[in-house]
Amino acid sequence: MAKITKLPEETIPKIAAGEVIENPASVMKELLDNALDAKARFILVEVEDSGFTKLKVMDDGEGMDKEDLSNCFGLHCTSKIKSIEDLTSLRSLGFRGEALASIASVANIKIRSKTLATEFGYELEVVSGVMKELKPIGVPQGTLVEVSDLFSEIPARKKFLKDPQTEYRSLLKVITGYVLGHTDTAFKFSHNGKLVFNFSTTQKLQERVLQLLGQDFAASLLDTTAADTHLALTGFITKPQTTFFNKDANYLFVNGRVVSSNVFSVAVKNAYGKMLESKVYPGFILHLNLSPDLIDVNVHPQKATVAFWNDEEVYDFVYKAIKQTLDQNDLTFTQGYDTDILHTPVGAAPFQYKSLKDSLPTWRPEAPQEEITGPQLFQINKTYIASPTKEGLVLIDQHAAHESILFTEYSKAYANNFNKDARYTPETPFFVELTLVQMATFNEHINVLFDLGFDAEPFGSTAVRINSFPQILKDHNIKQVFSEMLSDLDEHKKVKAMDVKTNQTIAFLACRSAVKAGDILSYEEQKNICTKLENTPDTYTCPHGRPVKILIKNSELARMFKRIR
Repeated sequence: MAKITKLPEETIPKIAAGEVIENPASVMKELLDNALDAKARFILVEVEDSGFTKLKVMDDGEGMDKEDLSNCFGLHCTSKIKSIEDLTSLRSLGFRGEALASIASVANIKIRSKTLATEFGYELEVVSGVMKELKPIGVPQGTLVEVSDLFSEIPARKKFLKDPQTEYRSLLKVITGYVLGHTDTAFKFSHNGKLVFNFSTTQKLQERVLQLLGQDFAASLLDTTAADTHLALTGFITKPQTTFFNKDANYLFVNGRVVSSNVFSVAVKNAYGKMLESKVYPGFILHLNLSPDLIDVNVHPQKATVAFWNDEEVYDFVYKAIKQTLDQNDLTFTQGYDTDILHTPVGAAPFQYKSLKDSLPTWRPEAPQEEITGPQLFQINKTYIASPTKEGLVLIDQHAAHESILFTEYSKAYANNFNKDARYTPETPFFVELTLVQMATFNEHINVLFDLGFDAEPFGSTAVRINSFPQILKDHNIKQVFSEMLSDLDEHKKVKAMDVKTNQTIAFLACRSAVKAGDILSYEEQKNICTKLENTPDTYTCPHGRPVKILIKNSELARMFKRIR
């Protein structure tokens, strides 16, 4: 008896829909793509019960006429591409012609739409997979899509949905990306009849960031702009003091499409270098624009990722742009915010003023005979150096500061002594066992490794013989260094300027050589640390990513003492 049979026609679309529609958030994503492709300037999203019961998206875009509305539920029906060649020059967000058909196969759906050219609009409804009769209706220009009872007829799919709170967070994550990426469009979002946010097109991105991502994020934004012949980057990154334990605060838009890219995110994080701890990530809202024929947007069923034509070029461009932004800004960790809000000094109550005025003698402090010159420094708890400035009070971690200074000095000495032509030839060659993938990487980049001082050659199908290597790496674990370089080449198509092992060694030496918390420092020693810190670049954090100094702003001090409201 034959084992292979053809599935029933009503089952096929339900299975196929799983590639596109997996939860309420994916429904909303597809509908938002369509609204923006229709040139909407206002989008209303209303959700009930985290999208389980109802999800409505209304826009003021171009709308659909009677014929288009009749065809919009057809599988692989779309107005956005005509042939396979169109995929190489794609500028729309949606394009596969699967969204509405997939939604209609797993939920009930109602669409009302009208174009500018038509006198009235039309309504079309699909219930339990059955398309109802198309009927005229009086509606404004644009499109309204209402999805209800998602997966109600597919219990096996519905049971894998998360709880309502988790699904609601997924909805928020999706719409936050669209709100941040399309500031020329107004967005209004409500859940269970309660308004969550309402953004107009007149509001700046920073205002949207403040409400959606919080004051810490908004206060730490650094403007980023870069361009070359192929790529253009604009947007914001956060200062090193504002970090996250996951990539949820990474918002990347490639030609307006919100996506994720490991090449891109790694380039951004690596640009921060030692300013970040290894397990944290910076935040960013960045737009990367390039010719559509240099990316492939068709590599993921939900269009969540893209593939670049040249990962190495994208990595280098993004890394340099972020590094330049960081180098051009003051990255001192700061406590307190600069705001435009007018604060009113808090004065004494009238009865207190009269009582004190009459009962206490006037105290008039004399002006100092001479102005104090040089930094005003003092040590706190044998751990911190305090320095009052015009902006507020700077607190310096004496160990982290000295460690950072020594790390920079040791790194510079290492770089100056490095000579790739000074090779060391061991009495016995090193043999390194590799995986097939690592071996392919080695064969591809054997000339690059030779230029870096490694005379290495294949030894069998999964091993490499290292005949010589740079003299300065003589005391290192060469096998580990070599493996690290292959990992860099595999992930970024280039090796890091200094291998991880060397960085760790230098950081260890700096940490052990620096003054410690608990050491009593003379005024001259405090002054020496502060002077060297000021003259040493990139000393905002120690090699482990901890802050070296923190500025408590005057405004924050005033708030702490309740001098301002």
